[in-house]
Amino acid sequence: MEELLRDFINLDHASAVQVDHQTGYLHEGVLYFVERSIGNERAYLELQDVCEFLSRSGIEGMTFPVRIRNDQYSISARDGSYVICQGFPPSGKVLPFSAQQLADFHRVGASYPYQPTTFSSYGGWRTLWANRIDRFEAEVSRLYQERPVADWHRAWIDAAPYVIGLGENAIQYLQESEQESRHHEADQPTITFDRYPTQSQTLIWFNELRQDHPSRDLAEAIRPMLLRENGAQEMTSFLQNYQARSPLSFFGIRLLYARLLFPVHLLDQFRNAQADERGLMEETRQIFENQKRYELHLKMFYEWLQLSARDMQLPVLDW
Repeated sequence: MEELLRDFINLDHASAVQVDHQTGYLHEGVLYFVERSIGNERAYLELQDVCEFLSRSGIEGMTFPVRIRNDQYSISARDGSYVICQGFPPSGKVLPFSAQQLADFHRVGASYPYQPTTFSSYGGWRTLWANRIDRFEAEVSRLYQERPVADWHRAWIDAAPYVIGLGENAIQYLQESEQESRHHEADQPTITFDRYPTQSQTLIWFNELRQDHPSRDLAEAIRPMLLRENGAQEMTSFLQNYQARSPLSFFGIRLLYARLLFPVHLLDQFRNAQADERGLMEETRQIFENQKRYELHLKMFYEWLQLSARDMQLPVLDW
């Protein structure tokens, strides 16, 4: 990393820093980091413009990809391609947002005057979810063929029909929700996170951002709450505070419910378990135990929001 940065800043006058588990350098009041390149030049150009817009609009803790050699973002090295990003030290932790801060972030993001072409997921959930379930099904099928059968293999083989069923139900619910005609201005695309951070972060990393419907972030903000015993109260309070700033339409509420139906937390656990089979076995058991509570909370979702699913024609999954 030092070699890549040395051509860009004077490291002799910079101090090493550790931010959000990333090592970087502070030079003349600006933070610099090196990230692996995972996009193309067009994507970095669009992300830089979006991040600068958010920063100018008052969002603290933004990082930006920067051009360096030959007016390009990507730097080729022996072990791959990298991108330098910079940011300004915020006054404290910026994430996770409060419900009101998240609503304000979405309001600012919705005012971005251009349409990104390289990092938008708006309207593409069905395809993305179907691909994720297909990959999961293929991986479980591979586990089924392996011998000897480890405990974690057996756990996921047994759980696979349930997880796949949840995914298929979510996709069907989403497909029906896309026909919902009760929209309003808050349903336009905004800047969101790829996966909204629920743990403390000091910076907003440019490669975390997407353009999507605000319900994407809302779902990931409240998903952990639904796994906790008192999560219903937390969820209700969070959504009430969010909607005090930015009310959800019926279309938005249905997208939120569909996203909560999709078992991304279980699919994430499966991916993590593949990397640490034994270490995460107890955690896997616990998340499936908590899933019973998650189902109960989702069953009562509309009721806790004081919405009559029947009167307002909001379909509810029959658990």
